[in-house]
Amino acid sequence: MSELYVESVGAGEPVVFLHAGVADCRMWDAQVSAFAPHYRVIRYDAQGFGRSPMAATPNTRADDLRSVLRQLAVDRAHVVGLSMGGATAIDFLLTYPSMVGALVVAASGVSGADRDDAWLAEQNRLENAAVARGDFDSALTASLQTWVAGPRRRLEDMPEALVEMLRPMALDVLRHDAERKRAPGIDPPAAGRLAQIEAPFLVMVGDADVDAVLETADVLANGVRGAQKIVLSDTAHMINLERPAEFNAAVLEFLRRHLLAAASGGAV
Repeated sequence: MSELYVESVGAGEPVVFLHAGVADCRMWDAQVSAFAPHYRVIRYDAQGFGRSPMAATPNTRADDLRSVLRQLAVDRAHVVGLSMGGATAIDFLLTYPSMVGALVVAASGVSGADRDDAWLAEQNRLENAAVARGDFDSALTASLQTWVAGPRRRLEDMPEALVEMLRPMALDVLRHDAERKRAPGIDPPAAGRLAQIEAPFLVMVGDADVDAVLETADVLANGVRGAQKIVLSDTAHMINLERPAEFNAAVLEFLRRHLLAAASGGAV
């Protein structure tokens, strides 16, 4: 593992936040302030993102998470991931199940799943073509349209504060996109292994997200035994940035219920 940028604040049960592939761990600022009074909050930049360099021989992101927890002397944690972070969380749970308490995935991917989404494919084409010709302004506009506004809303109608919060992180990702894609996945991937998951599992998704993510949320909710699902209206991909109060309340309540159930030895 290369030297990853890691933050840990607060005390109590550890909760790890895993960022999206269009951002870095700064996207969790609103969650740190909400969760740190109750939990030990851990966040870090994945390899090739933000302040973390890419290793010469990259590990899986699941192995990187294990290394971060070991570095912090954490044997078991609750894990919250959004988009790429959600996929990493699922991979980690399947690879190291004893290290996970409860799992929350928002706007999540899942390794090994097909993404048949014509609108998303066209947005990716526009973004990649712009990067190839060095036009990062156009690439950034395409990226923000995809992940902030989504296919059913216009970027120019989105709150300026939301767009500006994500803009520098998304631009940094675009400038290092080829490098970060070298991280390997788990084998076999998660898509065919969801029935193995036994941990408390919450799926969150916004109804204005891309179709591929909406479909993945259904796959996860139906494929993981006992999974709960929350759909946020008029919300796209970056749920925690667009609806921080609702996101925080839902995750805090889910973790509270899990901890009560664990303490009582049964469901709550």
